[in-house]
Amino acid sequence: MLIPARRRVHEITLILRDRHKGPCRTDDAMAYLDEVVPHFAMKCGAAGFGFALAEWVAQNCPGLTGADTENAVRRILPNPPRYTSPAIGRRLKVRIAEAERLGLRFIRPMGWTATKHGKAMKAAKAAALKAKRQATGETRTPRELSVAKLAPWNGLGMARATFMRLPKDVQAGHVEQAREALR
Repeated sequence: MLIPARRRVHEITLILRDRHKGPCRTDDAMAYLDEVVPHFAMKCGAAGFGFALAEWVAQNCPGLTGADTENAVRRILPNPPRYTSPAIGRRLKVRIAEAERLGLRFIRPMGWTATKHGKAMKAAKAAALKAKRQATGETRTPRELSVAKLAPWNGLGMARATFMRLPKDVQAGHVEQAREALR
């Protein structure tokens, strides 16, 4: 699966802003810049690359100069590092708790196996699909609970067998009361 570069840039920015509580004003800024340079090259192409990168640096790494940015571009673009999810996670030292807290989907934290990552992505995709169905109204309303699951006899303080011997119209009244209590 090919992941759009803009998503990775967004997640790298999330990590940066979370760790530094805003823009990065430390020497870590070069590491973040090194990670986003290849993604901006893929995302923008030659036309808007310089402008987009300069804007990102101004917003997220204000301590870096234009010379630092040019140096990173000269160093990274001719031979970019592997930009797979695990490689980026290792270089940025993303922890599992941090990735879960930020909701990262396209940068894999250190220590995650491919199986665990696959399960997490499957669960996230299922949750997104469920939310989409509910938003469009495609989801059916849940069925009412059966009498066995409602267990109205517990509320009456009697055994199930005793409840089942009651007349059906009396049973129905108690079942309806139990359903109303759940609504």
